[in-house]
Amino acid sequence: MPVTSFTRNVQSNWNYPLQTYRRFYKWQNGNRRKPVTDEPLAYFVRTGSVLGYSFHSFNPDAVYAPRGVDLPNNQLAFNMETGAYGTEIQAAKNRSYGRLKEGVYTDEAAIGAAIAEWRSSLDTIQTRSLQIYRAFRALKRGNFSKFRKELGVRPKRKHSKTVFTRPKDASAIWLEYWLGWAPLVGDIYSAMDVLGKPVKSVTVTGRASVPITWTRVFEGLYDRHTETIVGRISVQQGAKFRVINANEALAARMGLSNPAAIAWELVPFSFVVDWFVRVGDSLSAYSDFNGLEVTNAFTSVYQRGVYGCVSVSKNYGVTSHINAYNVHFRRSLGLSLPLPVFQAPTRLSVTRAATAVSLLLSLFSKG
Repeated sequence: MPVTSFTRNVQSNWNYPLQTYRRFYKWQNGNRRKPVTDEPLAYFVRTGSVLGYSFHSFNPDAVYAPRGVDLPNNQLAFNMETGAYGTEIQAAKNRSYGRLKEGVYTDEAAIGAAIAEWRSSLDTIQTRSLQIYRAFRALKRGNFSKFRKELGVRPKRKHSKTVFTRPKDASAIWLEYWLGWAPLVGDIYSAMDVLGKPVKSVTVTGRASVPITWTRVFEGLYDRHTETIVGRISVQQGAKFRVINANEALAARMGLSNPAAIAWELVPFSFVVDWFVRVGDSLSAYSDFNGLEVTNAFTSVYQRGVYGCVSVSKNYGVTSHINAYNVHFRRSLGLSLPLPVFQAPTRLSVTRAATAVSLLLSLFSKG
């Protein structure tokens, strides 16, 4: 199905004596497909609109354009477009990736349930096979009593007092007690049937958000501006997952498929570093989904906020106030892997606190 690109721009203006400014705008570009499918496509939109505006002047002849009145060029729109919130965006990406990973491997999800079921099936095959092996080996060695105990069967009347049998009679006795080992073979068959069934693809998403705040007072020779920004950055990541190698997926879930991540865990006090900079998560991300087929992956970054500015013109006796709502949304293809971002923990969990106390005690005890 063909994919076409599009661009669509809409804006409305308000006029000042010296220049035309934009009080509403919506700029979009991206890709589209007909008919529509569930496969994500790249998309970008930035928009803004005035929430409130006031203008007071003691000079009827004043010609004055307040700061931030041109919405695509106010400080909030500028910050969003130039990537000024890169640290906050990356922090939200890291959290959303972590929640995506939890969603994939949780036992309630199809992938996590499938891996748990496969692991149970493998355990069943191993347990029942060894049970059959030990039972027949005992019979080949003439140990009839042990043979019965392995299968958990009662002896027939003619074997009620039998403890040992002749090894050459092992095959005949084995067939005679088929009701004892047939259920074990049935369990193995059922487990292999589970392993042979394909796992359906499941769509999983992870969401996270962080706040943004900013205040600045700009004092010029002829005017004074007080600017504020209050907003939020949200990130959503998602994809379709399907198990293609249960062993690799199980190893990835247990954290055993990435030598670099294992080596980091062995570094002394690495867990303390991870409290502030999640190095371990960044290293393990390269093998998190080993054994899984990942398709239709996307990352959406949604920045939104309210820009406010109070401007006072000393020359013209003008006071103006503007509030504007700005949005910056971008959806890109692929997942965004976690990268180390320094963030001081706002609070320590009980586990972290106990670990810290234990660490201090061990240091003091070493003298």
